[in-house]
Amino acid sequence: MNTCACAARSGEDGLFKGNCKVAERRDLLTFKPLALMDRAVMEPYIQAQNFKNSELTFADMYIWRKSWHVEWAIAHDALFMRMRMPGKCLMYPVMPRDGRLTREQLELAIQDMRSAGLRPVMTSVSDDYLERVRAVMPLGWRETELIDFEDYVYRANDLITLQGRKYHGKRNHVARFMRTYEGRYLYRPLRACDMNECLRLWDRWYAERVGGMDMDQRLEAAQEREMIVEAFGAMHLLGLRGGVVELDGEMAAFTLGECERDTMLVRLEKALDQYEGIYAFINREFAEHGFEGISWINREEDMGIPGLRRSKQSYYPDHMVKKYQIDFSDAEAHA
Repeated sequence: MNTCACAARSGEDGLFKGNCKVAERRDLLTFKPLALMDRAVMEPYIQAQNFKNSELTFADMYIWRKSWHVEWAIAHDALFMRMRMPGKCLMYPVMPRDGRLTREQLELAIQDMRSAGLRPVMTSVSDDYLERVRAVMPLGWRETELIDFEDYVYRANDLITLQGRKYHGKRNHVARFMRTYEGRYLYRPLRACDMNECLRLWDRWYAERVGGMDMDQRLEAAQEREMIVEAFGAMHLLGLRGGVVELDGEMAAFTLGECERDTMLVRLEKALDQYEGIYAFINREFAEHGFEGISWINREEDMGIPGLRRSKQSYYPDHMVKKYQIDFSDAEAHA
């Protein structure tokens, strides 16, 4: 997920109070940039939260870290994380090592933001985490639902079998692809050595769309391309897997994802539009062959893009993972 896009479009402007510069910060917490070597230290804190939203895995934060400018610190037996962009700085949910959020941990995160003249705003907050905040700090904050950034979660078996009347059209797309390109297509696992070929395909995909993109969309596209490079650079260490569709020996589609407990999270899916049905085909193949023993498939959010929303809705999600931002500007320190 592009959390930078989430922050930029969520209406949270003026997150810097006054003319504070990051270089002038006097922090309560000592943050450092996210690095691959930090995974062993951070993972116990992340796993203890049992997050359901797609962007709060180490792998996702790592592969987007250059776009999000992700930083982290540990204090009071909790993991604190934030992301910085021009004119904005947002907290991630505080992650206690034992999974039990305390008011003191939450207040530390809030006061750290205030000490630098920043509005204390937390992003990527799920329904479950919202209740945890409410339990330790009932007053002094307000939440804003991020409707465009809810995750679509499907039953894995639905996307593998495409059974039932509601999937009739999807079955037809897959069958048409297989029939049209019979003897010419191959589905196989994504390999670490596929990076350059994936980037070439991504460049073709981008060239077909760039004319209709505004500047924000072009920036997001550039960040996505950078994310692909980062993902391939640590593919095996992060537990990432993917799939490729070849046509006549050349890559025509690829996808990338990871697995958290019983859920596969699809991070990226790109294909050449000239091959009718190829998106439906790679979607089904990766659902079946990507990770063993999964029950759910999280295909992330639609970012408010109408075409993407229609596509994700057409697969009939079992449920959505709601997300919020919390503004703690009115929170008072514990007496």
